[in-house]
Amino acid sequence: MIGTGASGHQVGPSIAPDVARLMIFQRSPHWVVPNPNYHEGVSEGKKWALANIPFYLRWYRFQLFWGFADGLHEALRVDPEWPQPKRSLNALNEKHRRFMERHMRSELADRPDLLEKVIPDYPAYGKRILIDNHWFRMLKRQNVDLVTDPIDAIVPEGVRTRDGKVWQADALVFATGFKVSKMLHPMTIVGRHSRELHDIWGPDDAKAYLGLTVPGFPNFFMLTGPNTGLAHGGNQIFMTECGVRHMMLALRELLEGGHRSIECKPEIYENYNRKVDAMHARMVWTHKGMTNWYRNPNGRVFAITPWRLVEYWKMTSRFERGEYEFG
Repeated sequence: MIGTGASGHQVGPSIAPDVARLMIFQRSPHWVVPNPNYHEGVSEGKKWALANIPFYLRWYRFQLFWGFADGLHEALRVDPEWPQPKRSLNALNEKHRRFMERHMRSELADRPDLLEKVIPDYPAYGKRILIDNHWFRMLKRQNVDLVTDPIDAIVPEGVRTRDGKVWQADALVFATGFKVSKMLHPMTIVGRHSRELHDIWGPDDAKAYLGLTVPGFPNFFMLTGPNTGLAHGGNQIFMTECGVRHMMLALRELLEGGHRSIECKPEIYENYNRKVDAMHARMVWTHKGMTNWYRNPNGRVFAITPWRLVEYWKMTSRFERGEYEFG
């Protein structure tokens, strides 16, 4: 299995008991948080309460979002005065790091060889945080190997690492992610003056106002667009709901005003993206030496939002007519 991110953490523990041998190739380690309720089901009483008690569903959703999303946001901000910038960002980030490291050390207390491989050297939340799906217990199985030597090539016999060793394999599992930088690929979207959207974005630098719309592309809105992904927790469905709400407000303005087209103004688009970049410059995902799929090769974070959920909700819940041009 190549990859130890979110997909790998789900696949590995699921197949390890059933294979003769599982070789896991890790490019870089991830921070992992324990959750004793990970494998717990939803009780019938909880289901009844969510369905029948007025406002309980909304409250339950809010406290999940706050505890696992916006409540974490302060831990992701860089404190320029923090004395240990290589390992953490601020006092709260350091606290989270120590919590996760304690869990890893407790799970692998008898395997110092594995501890050296799994504890990251970058601040917590620099990459996607993973939930422990009995990952460390799986690593200690007799039929599991965690390989950190870089892969040199896939060969007919299996996988060859840079040290020249060939790891014999009958099957390969690629837990290596998705082509996230090719946003809206493979669609071809043509706007005014026959300009294609990907020619404007380039191969890996997608931008949009509120992650929804681009000047020069009238009547074009997208969901889960640039800088609307979540890396500090929450739920992508919520971000989609915010986008749909803003689109509906725009459509109402378009129809009730008797217009034929609507598009955001270029200066609004540019100003918004300057704010996004400035915000990200103070967040963990642009930490020096940090690599993640949120950034393009030039270091710009294009995939995820720097805002708290409540901030994005406020931005998208209003419609300012002056931000758009009508035709």
